[in-house]
Amino acid sequence: MIQRRRTLLPLIALCVSILLHLLVALGDTTWNLIQAAQDEQDRPAVTATHRKLHSQSTDITPASAELLAGVQPVDTLLVSLGQPPAARAKVKPATPTAPVEPAKPAAAAPAGTPPQPATAPPASSPTPDATTVAASTPPPPPSTQAAPQPVAPAPQATTAAAPPSPPQAARPVLDGPFPRSVDITYIIKGIVNAEHRWRVDSNRYRIRTTGALFGTTRDWQSEGTLDQHGLRPTRYVEYWDNPNQPKFSVDFDWDNHVAHFGDNAQDKDVPLEDGAEDVFAAAYQFALLGDKLPTFTMQVFTGRKAYKIPFALKGEARLTLSGQPVSTLVLAGSNDQKHFEFYLAPDWHNLPVRIYYTDGSKSYDLIAVKVAIDGKVVLERFIRPTHDH
Repeated sequence: MIQRRRTLLPLIALCVSILLHLLVALGDTTWNLIQAAQDEQDRPAVTATHRKLHSQSTDITPASAELLAGVQPVDTLLVSLGQPPAARAKVKPATPTAPVEPAKPAAAAPAGTPPQPATAPPASSPTPDATTVAASTPPPPPSTQAAPQPVAPAPQATTAAAPPSPPQAARPVLDGPFPRSVDITYIIKGIVNAEHRWRVDSNRYRIRTTGALFGTTRDWQSEGTLDQHGLRPTRYVEYWDNPNQPKFSVDFDWDNHVAHFGDNAQDKDVPLEDGAEDVFAAAYQFALLGDKLPTFTMQVFTGRKAYKIPFALKGEARLTLSGQPVSTLVLAGSNDQKHFEFYLAPDWHNLPVRIYYTDGSKSYDLIAVKVAIDGKVVLERFIRPTHDH
């Protein structure tokens, strides 16, 4: 019996050692699973809401890059209104400079009318016309006429008090323009991290999402222009494992209203509709324009196909992301092949903090665990302290 125990001890020690090494090697993955269990893996309940998906402003003016190309800003801008104080102090009351015309001979008086003595106006006063003399008061005594006195102006009507300003429209939910830089870390099924980036340079945008698992990599890239109509994609690319060779690509030819698909198997063209977006740009188009969109029905492109999908604001859902409650508005759309749900956070510029979509029997659920807006971190999961193993 003792001999048998001695034989089993090395085997037990070996098993314990293997388990310890596995825990050390997979510690980060295990921790991610624990953290993901605290977040909502099931689709949360969506409740009715009166909140709206408010549109936002951008600091991109229409065609700004074309209108202002090559224009250099001025170094100094000087604006002068009226006269400087020093010059204004030297201004004196205006005096008549034109010579006084000689008095015209009076018209002959009717017969029987006694002649009236002629009177001349004071030399220091301008000659008023007959209407002004009739309306003016008698001149003051000579002692008060050291300086010429202008004719008293007619009384002016009292200016009525300005009506109160109309009440200002309610400020938008967000203060400031849409961010030019967004960094989101999504987690998929609790183990796969996907790094998501939104960047704006002048009037061009770029969206990139990358992820890797067990040696396989995925890289989705979307780029285009940004104007008063929101996002207008020019190219969408998917890279699978090979960063130098696109697996799927879509080129948007807006001049000819054609989208060209390119992949290793077959090239094809699809009619391009106004307002079309690729799958990642669609989320930002909803976030940016919100209730300014004329319709939520949109032509959505993936790397393989184009889908006409009617979206609708389903309601409000409260998520728990990295242990933090986050209120979202759910914009959902589907057809017979695909279903999309964008969970947009109004307090964070309507950013997509969760993206759920199905493609046939496959489903994908991207849940944000870290969000940084223009360099400021607004959501971050607890970082497990690392130790030397």
